[in-house]
Amino acid sequence: MANPVLHRTLQEYGTGSAVALALTQYSGMVVSAFHQATEFARYVFTKPITNGRTYQFPAVAQATAENLIPGVERVGNNEPELENRTVTLDTYQTISDAYEAECDEFIRHFEVRNIVAQEHAEACAKEVDLKLARMIAVGARESDVGSGVDLFEGGHTITASTSGAVTTAYPVSLTGSQRLQSDLGAMAQEFDERNISRENRIAFMRPYLNRVLLQDKTLVSKDYQGINEMLPRKLVECEGWKIVVTNNIPSDNDTSNSNLDTIYKADYSKVHVLCIGDPLAVGQITAMGSVRPINPVWQDTKHAWYMGAKIWQGCKWIRKEACGEIVTDT
Repeated sequence: MANPVLHRTLQEYGTGSAVALALTQYSGMVVSAFHQATEFARYVFTKPITNGRTYQFPAVAQATAENLIPGVERVGNNEPELENRTVTLDTYQTISDAYEAECDEFIRHFEVRNIVAQEHAEACAKEVDLKLARMIAVGARESDVGSGVDLFEGGHTITASTSGAVTTAYPVSLTGSQRLQSDLGAMAQEFDERNISRENRIAFMRPYLNRVLLQDKTLVSKDYQGINEMLPRKLVECEGWKIVVTNNIPSDNDTSNSNLDTIYKADYSKVHVLCIGDPLAVGQITAMGSVRPINPVWQDTKHAWYMGAKIWQGCKWIRKEACGEIVTDT
């Protein structure tokens, strides 16, 4: 009688490790879940670096133009100044990890690693987004520097006209919606006056403010079909801003947060909307690619599998004139 052929379904090409595909599947879940979970990272410029800790992005001041007068020698005095923005990797990597006990693996009757992989990836994505969001707010608070061809324009901060917390400044009512629309319009005007393109304008806001905007029924009326969706009441655009609803907007006073690098330390407790007008509003660098899965590794001394996800990033505002925030006074 012939010996039976044992097929290991988790082998790659039928050779090598008997669990090779199981590890690959976990890696794939981490990467795909991370990119699906990020809200800010997909809208800013990201540069993967393979060595070193810093990367320089160029910033260009505004050029000037003047009359060409016959007979007057040109001396070429309209060249704009250049400045570099150096982005440095954060001191620490961001990691989300866990151990899976051998006994749990034995007794469970459902697949858990793909679920855990998604949770690890989403946790990393949230921290990445929060740092990018902080940089938008920091850039928005930067002032103009220089003048003429040496002018590097600053960011934009708009304070709600009605004093009080966000629920007072922007109540869930038609009035609240109109106030927020007015502030978004004022932000758009400031971007227009700084010659920021209208093509890539994004406004990030929490679910509460999205609900406030929808109190104005005309935003999802038949007049807006093709942009805002009337039947599902999905708000896509308002005052020229693409609306991105996210919970990944910082809400704490981080001026003394010891878990953050100095560049991120500021008060974000009054920030409610963040705006960018260019992918280079904020530049991000990542080391060794993007998010990196920690494939399930057997830890003999712990009798458990160790798994997770990690990412090493750094970010900084690049075009501060393309950064904006809408805040309340309390």
